[in-house]
Amino acid sequence: MLLRSVRTSLYFILVLAAARFTHADTIPDLGTGIQETLQSLQPAEWNQINAGRHPALTIGGRITIEGCQSYPYHDNNSEELGFHRLASDLVAGLQQGLQCMAGLGPMGRLHPYHEQNARRLIYLLNDDSGKVLRCVEDRTFAYAVAHPAEAPGADNEILIDTYRISGFLSRKFDRATYRDFFNLSEPLIEDHLTGKPLHVDGMHRYRKLPALMFHEVTHWLGYEHTNLTADVVDLYETCCFAGSDHISDAAINRGFQQRACGILKDPDLWQANQSNRKKLWYSKRYYRLKREIRKASD
Repeated sequence: MLLRSVRTSLYFILVLAAARFTHADTIPDLGTGIQETLQSLQPAEWNQINAGRHPALTIGGRITIEGCQSYPYHDNNSEELGFHRLASDLVAGLQQGLQCMAGLGPMGRLHPYHEQNARRLIYLLNDDSGKVLRCVEDRTFAYAVAHPAEAPGADNEILIDTYRISGFLSRKFDRATYRDFFNLSEPLIEDHLTGKPLHVDGMHRYRKLPALMFHEVTHWLGYEHTNLTADVVDLYETCCFAGSDHISDAAINRGFQQRACGILKDPDLWQANQSNRKKLWYSKRYYRLKREIRKASD
């Protein structure tokens, strides 16, 4: 039976935070805003969705985690563990990422543009919009996909594919693809399709899960991936979480981290309007960072 745990005193913190943070500009002290937001996400309450057929965990009374019993690597010994692991990774990612954006992390102060983004994210996390993290299995070709709310009353959503995070081979290919492209024998193909999915060489298992959670939440601010101008989401993950999850060499990652943080500190880039920012992105050759990270990946 799923356990229900509510910490009443922390719900008062949530109510006070929601009342205080009525707009991003009403968060005068970022350190306090971050701390109060993280504290307000501690209470956890179990509920049921889809007519009681599936459990969901709500944290802080406003972020719902659905279908995550297998998160992250399909090796949990209880149904509840995956939900709690995701909640823990989310809070850890928000703590490290928000502190970095606010200039309170080890990489020092970024441009004030990013402090304002930290305020915007704190406000979003405390407002009454729907926020759902939903786990799926073998449904996407990405580790996770974020969908910001597109209209009032709509949810901010993140789909987390536990097959992709685990580095599992998809079950959606035909047998010829497994045989000819992945060089699997017929017994292995059968095991893959009917038993536990296979993890094969070249399939990456995501390790920095708090970084991934923060990466996806920053999409809720409306940023999309691009190389035509500054990719804020990728820059935050690289700077705030010590490089790329796809690179195991710490020294190489430190170099990419320093470059990403340098870009986030550049006053010319962040004071420019969108049109001039695109020009600076190319004239300063910042677009090369993403390409070089891909090239250096394991």
